[in-house]
Amino acid sequence: MRGALILDFDGTLCVGDAPVREYARHAFTNVPDGAARLSRLDDFLAHGAGLDAARDGYQAVAALAREAVVPRAALHEAFQRSRADIASWIGEVRAPEGMRALLAELDHVSRILITNSPAGGLDQVIEGLGLSDVLDQVVTDARKPEGMSAALDRAGVLASGHALASLGDIWENDHAEIQARGGVTFLIDRHRRGDGAPTRRAATAEELYPAIRDWADALSM
Repeated sequence: MRGALILDFDGTLCVGDAPVREYARHAFTNVPDGAARLSRLDDFLAHGAGLDAARDGYQAVAALAREAVVPRAALHEAFQRSRADIASWIGEVRAPEGMRALLAELDHVSRILITNSPAGGLDQVIEGLGLSDVLDQVVTDARKPEGMSAALDRAGVLASGHALASLGDIWENDHAEIQARGGVTFLIDRHRRGDGAPTRRAATAEELYPAIRDWADALSM
């Protein structure tokens, strides 16, 4: 059976905080203490502190929005507007160094991006990152974590056990379902929170490349 590597997008293939800051800017435009909330977001992004329930910048924005009683519909609109305004931040994000080369090496496994991001504009960002030709499938609007199982079905993923692996920066969203299927999990733990029980954990994607290569090499033996 062909192996499958399930990849997250924000914080994994796409590194840089400009998109989440743009999301927050839209979310807090009409909030009286919006500037203070943006400052708290910056503290979270720098240190991972101050919003204990949040596991990434997007969850931090959602938490700050709940405090300010920002309606869910308004928050959704803010996210959509931030994605539509790609030109304002696309130059401030990048793929992790060496990611393209790594994925190119792994052409004997299915390289599948599963993201909660909407489809609109995503192809443009992936192309800008230089990753368009090293991804076999892209599944958008996945609604992880609850939607991860359905997203895997949408992608036609049949692999399980050691033939299935995941790379992402949120344990519950990116890895819990993979672990439940007996898969191998590579967790990017940016702020060293210690969430979950991954196969391998590191602060950056780059530090996980050797373990990912070992996993892929074992499939070809």
